[in-house]
Amino acid sequence: MVAPTEREVVQIAMAYAGFVHDRLVASAPGVTALRIDGNPGGPDGRSLRVTRRYLEDGHVQLRSEMVPAPNAAADDISVPASHDGVRVGTVTIETTGTNLESPALLGRLTRYARVTAAGLAADLPPDAWPTTLPGEVQTVVDHETHLGAHPERVAGYSRIIVAALRGPLGLTDDFTDAVDEYAPLHDVGELAVGIDILTKPGRLGPDEWRLMQTHTTRGRRIVDVAVAEQPELWARPDVLRAIVEAHHEALDGSGYPHGLSGDAIPLEARIVSVADVFDALTSSRPYKSGWSADEALDEMDRMVRAGRIDALCLTALVTHPDLVEAVAASAAEIRYES
Repeated sequence: MVAPTEREVVQIAMAYAGFVHDRLVASAPGVTALRIDGNPGGPDGRSLRVTRRYLEDGHVQLRSEMVPAPNAAADDISVPASHDGVRVGTVTIETTGTNLESPALLGRLTRYARVTAAGLAADLPPDAWPTTLPGEVQTVVDHETHLGAHPERVAGYSRIIVAALRGPLGLTDDFTDAVDEYAPLHDVGELAVGIDILTKPGRLGPDEWRLMQTHTTRGRRIVDVAVAEQPELWARPDVLRAIVEAHHEALDGSGYPHGLSGDAIPLEARIVSVADVFDALTSSRPYKSGWSADEALDEMDRMVRAGRIDALCLTALVTHPDLVEAVAASAAEIRYES
């Protein structure tokens, strides 16, 4: 791996921190920041602390600053990040302790931190961690978020689908719970793609599109590391891996990364695929305006007839318009004020 520049280190760290912060804010309002620490033996004993703030105009402000390595607070949640089996740093979720009494919630926050640590360990070699950066590094970046509350909405739509299919398909509690918890992580591999491609206001070129497609296999590698580091955190790692790697496969075999078709695509990936497509069509992005729900569902009907997406999953979503509307409204209201 080529050693990244100081600016690239900050950008990579902010990308992971911004991604996981959205998940944390949705789960627990008591979360205040994400902190990335190098090994305690680093030359300057500093930490990279990242906060994310939603502005009234719909933009997102990411603030990254080097700070003296703080003492861990009692309510903080820290997990180590390892590189080739060697601990190279720590990811810490700073919290106020508010609403964190639930063991299930603590487990979820720990899992999000673990995925963040796995991604950072994969993208930053040990000698590039924040404590090795000379001097004070501070940057403030304002831009339109490329995802916004997309992961939360996809999780919400997936929850509607899996609940509707639970009885007819005899789905187990552990499966439905896993889809609910892991759906927000479906695009974690996009962090390796780069913000320029994710926010490009136009069609991607062939090389850019090939790079974009790698987010599925990249995400699979990240979650594999996260699961290997602490397997007891993941009740259904098979569901996690399938969602992250296969949510862009298509029933007719035209999807990616492996060109799977039909029942070779795991049900959990088919569920998240339908949720993902619906949210992508109804959301505004730098390169397009969002469609109405009716327009999106008409297009998805055509995709069913073309053999690309699962008809049963789409029917489960269509038959609960009130729940779909509630998910769209609640996720859109997620805000963080520092």
